Amino acid sequence: DFSAVSLGDIQKIRTFHLKNERKIGSGKSAIVLRPGFSVKWDRLWSQGEKIQTRNKTRVFERHDDAMSWLSLFDR
Repeated sequence: DFSAVSLGDIQKIRTFHLKNERKIGSGKSAIVLRPGFSVKWDRLWSQGEKIQTRNKTRVFERHDDAMSWLSLFDR
């Protein structure tokens, strides 16, 4: 749950993804926020550099939706 994440913490997430791209590969990351926080997250996320990896990242407001998306098989 990333509802209270700061810009500094988002930078740490980006750095982690960049440093570990080979291990992460073309996986998925689901970020779960409390309802109504997705706009704040989008604002924070857009303040930094984009993560240029094959990993897919998606934001959800419901844990069940995130888990469902993570369990889908990508072709």
